[in-house]
Amino acid sequence: MNILITGGAGYIGSMVCRRLIHEGNAVTAYDSLLFGGKGLLGLWDIPSFHFIHGDIRDANKMHEACRNKDVVIHLAALVGELQCMQNTQETEDVNFLATWRLANQIKAQGSKFVFASTCSNYGISEHEELMDEDSILKPLSLYADTKIRAENEILKIANDNFKPLILRFATAYGLSPRMRFDLLLNEFVRDAIMNKYVLVYGASSWRPFVHVYDIARFIKRCLHRDASGIFNVGGDNLRKSDIVTRLQRLQPELSIDIKEGKKDPRNYRVDFTRARREGFIPMESPDNGIESIAAALRAGVFMDPHSKEYRNA
Repeated sequence: MNILITGGAGYIGSMVCRRLIHEGNAVTAYDSLLFGGKGLLGLWDIPSFHFIHGDIRDANKMHEACRNKDVVIHLAALVGELQCMQNTQETEDVNFLATWRLANQIKAQGSKFVFASTCSNYGISEHEELMDEDSILKPLSLYADTKIRAENEILKIANDNFKPLILRFATAYGLSPRMRFDLLLNEFVRDAIMNKYVLVYGASSWRPFVHVYDIARFIKRCLHRDASGIFNVGGDNLRKSDIVTRLQRLQPELSIDIKEGKKDPRNYRVDFTRARREGFIPMESPDNGIESIAAALRAGVFMDPHSKEYRNA
C-alpha cells in the first residue's frame, strides 16, 4: 500500500514507519520536525520511504501529501498536558481543527483513515472499574479534550464508504528511534538508573500501558483487516507502585520518595477486549520494556537522558 504517516518522525511515528516499510509498503512521513528528525535516520536510503517537511495546519500541503495514498495514519499532535497548556491555541488548531479538516479530505478521496487518540480520555475510573470503548469519557486535560472532540467529529462523518479507525493508545513506553523520557514508565526507569531516586505522586493510581513496538504492530494488523470504529490499544494495567516494585528488583539501591499529599488526578484502568477480538496479542511486557531501557542507559547509549531532546515540552 501507499501510506502517509503524519507525525512520522515522532516517538510512535518513527516506529510505525519502520514496521510498515518492513512489511513492503511505500511510506511517506509528514512531520514539522518540532523535535528534530533523528527518528528517521536510517530510512533515507530506502527507495520506498519518502519524507515531507510540513505542518498539518497547512491545508494545501496536506492536500498534496494525501493524494494517491491508500491509507493516512494521523499521529501528528501536540501531546501531553504541559506542552498543551503552554500552547493552548496551537493545541486547538493542531489536535482538533487540522484533524477535522484532514478527516473530511480523506473521506472525499476515499482512502482509509487511522486516527491516534488516547486512553487519557477516560480520566478517572469510578470504583476502579475497567473502562471500555463505550464508557463515559472524563477528560482532565486540554490534550484529552481536543482528542475527544476530534473523535466525535470524525465519527459524525463516518458512513458505509468512510470507516475511520480510532485508536485510543494506553500510556506508551519502550525504546524508540525518537526516544522520550517524559513518559511515565520511561521516566521512572531513567531516574532509577541514572539517579537511583524516583519521585512518585499518587503511588496507588492506575494507568494502562502499551509498548511502542506493540502500537506499531497493531496499526499494521488493522491495515490488513476491515477494522473500524474505536479500539483501546494496550497491554497492561498497573499501579505506579507496581512499576516501582519492578524497579527495586532492577536497582536494589533505589531510593523512593512517595508523595501522597499531591495526588495524580488521573486514575483509570482500561479494557482491551475489543482489540483482542481482532487477534491482537501484545508481545512486549513492562518488565521487558524496563529491562531494555535500563540496559541502554547503563550502556551509555544516551549521553544525557535528562536533556530536553528527550521530552515534548
